[in-house]
Amino acid sequence: MHLSKSIALIVYVAMIILLATSTLLTSSIYGTWWFFTAWVLIAVFLIGAIIKYKMWQRLASMLLHCSFLLILAGGATTYILGEKGHIILRQGESTSQFVLEGSDKAASLPAEIRLDSFEIVHYPGSLIPRDYVSHLSVNSQKHIVSMNNIADISGYRIYQSSFDNSGSSVLSINHDPWGMALTYGGYIAFGLAALLLLIARKGKFRSYLRKASLVIACLVVPCLSSNAASIKGIPVEDAKKMSTRQVLYNGRIAPFNTLAHDFVIKITGTSSFGALIPEQVVASWVLYPDDWKNQPFILIKSAELRNKLGIESKYASYNQLFTSTGEYRLKSLYTNSSEGLDRDILEVDEKVELIYLLLNNQLIKPLPQNMEPISESRINAEIFYNNVPFAKFFFMTTLSLSVIFLVVVIWQKRANAAMPIVASILLTFQLIGYSLKWYIAQSIPLSNGPETMQFLSIFILFIALILYRRNQFILPLAMLLAGFFGLVAHIGSSNPTITPLVPVLNSPWLSIHVSVIMISYAFLALTMLISIIALCVKSEQERLMWLNKALLYPGVFLLGAGIFLGAVWANVSWGRYWGWDPKEVWALITMLIYAIPMHSSLIPLFNRPKPFHIFIILSFLSVLFTYFGVNYLLGGLHSYA
Repeated sequence: MHLSKSIALIVYVAMIILLATSTLLTSSIYGTWWFFTAWVLIAVFLIGAIIKYKMWQRLASMLLHCSFLLILAGGATTYILGEKGHIILRQGESTSQFVLEGSDKAASLPAEIRLDSFEIVHYPGSLIPRDYVSHLSVNSQKHIVSMNNIADISGYRIYQSSFDNSGSSVLSINHDPWGMALTYGGYIAFGLAALLLLIARKGKFRSYLRKASLVIACLVVPCLSSNAASIKGIPVEDAKKMSTRQVLYNGRIAPFNTLAHDFVIKITGTSSFGALIPEQVVASWVLYPDDWKNQPFILIKSAELRNKLGIESKYASYNQLFTSTGEYRLKSLYTNSSEGLDRDILEVDEKVELIYLLLNNQLIKPLPQNMEPISESRINAEIFYNNVPFAKFFFMTTLSLSVIFLVVVIWQKRANAAMPIVASILLTFQLIGYSLKWYIAQSIPLSNGPETMQFLSIFILFIALILYRRNQFILPLAMLLAGFFGLVAHIGSSNPTITPLVPVLNSPWLSIHVSVIMISYAFLALTMLISIIALCVKSEQERLMWLNKALLYPGVFLLGAGIFLGAVWANVSWGRYWGWDPKEVWALITMLIYAIPMHSSLIPLFNRPKPFHIFIILSFLSVLFTYFGVNYLLGGLHSYA
């Protein structure tokens, strides 16, 4: 490798390490001059590569690399010329200045802004916020600013940031016309370049696909043991009549069946209690609380916590968590134990709180007379969804069959004709469950982990059914991956809700941004599984390398598109397109890592199958950390995801 290539690669890898370190240790480096200089150095090497390799002779490649230069130029322009700050206004107050970010200095606004009123808009019949809204007057013109609706006053973008207890509205100000224009130009150039590289007949993507097409290769869930049927309860016929009754639940209208289903599964870990259906359990708790308080009903997963409480069974009764004098036993344990045990205590505490709310008539909220009920079809659809174990059936069936099909492919060295039929049936089943959830929630299910996992399982099967003829490993591997996605979704749904979106997510951009990111993760996960198979089946390492090289193109391009779509969403909703949030940074790190093997013509190591496959497997750790690790370890603006 030439010296210039080596230096460029060292700088590139150093930037990845710097980005990762900054999220783990400190975020204070983002505004420093030397961090800015590091990006300038990256841009210089990029310009050098364009000149050295005469990229202008290849339009798509030239456009792709220029798109990054435009994005970097936009970031530099924002850093140098952009203005960011905030104002705090009480109702009736006016101002023509804002406080600059990171200092106490004031800057002038192009007009005087007056806050006419501020309000928190709630979901019907609940205290769950749907939006935060400021009503402003600017030069006698009325403007409404909310979480996903900004006002543009002569290039000064005003967006709702927060509020305080006194009722004052906190508005953020962003003035960055030139930086935004350059950055958006880079996003558009990236999209066009990616499209050209994917459709080019003589391009690497098509070449890798042709080479890949030549390949001719060789949970039991414990049931709840209980004597629940022996304690007082209402008849099952009466309970079933209650199932369609509409109530207010989690800020929306839902059938009583959903509330009861969620209540039982959250507290017991299963969707039923002995021989009782959820409606029987909830109604019986209300009618016969003294009997139920002595019933082992609350699942305590932590063996350490059970030992401290002196409870031998996995299930504790409500009364076992209180002393004879009525003192709450968990209170004395909390903060006097390890962090892990504190989490276990909080989990049980949430269950006790739900029972407390039920017994004090705060959990079941009838529909107010002035509120219009939802349609009978939506009620029936939700009850059907609650009663069919979509997630459990899908992951158990898909995982089991994927292992069988994988053995068949390795043993017979060819795919079985039944595989695409079975995969199509599983895909249809999962689509039905997903569509029902979409219909029930009246918004695309992409707002939490289980929903995105469900979406990923659907997409990975869909792609596999399109590509399976090119390589017989694709379908069983995709089913295996979809089964794992389904398993994660099932585990996540053990604390089930179909909740209204928090204000920050109440935007049509959510479905676009998240779906594109999830599709890219599906491609990258598939490359990881293919590389594992390649290391196990040595005779196919080279040909599977071509398949993975082909899959990297849509995987990396879609990841980049998802990142940039998220930036546009942030700019449209909050007035800035990049905030160095840990999730943003790690998504960028992941894209930078996966872009390395796409330059195999410059890095000969990635033309050798074994090192290539090892790198792809290790690279997937960045995807896992971006999706899971950031949420649990780093938090940030995306910690709700």
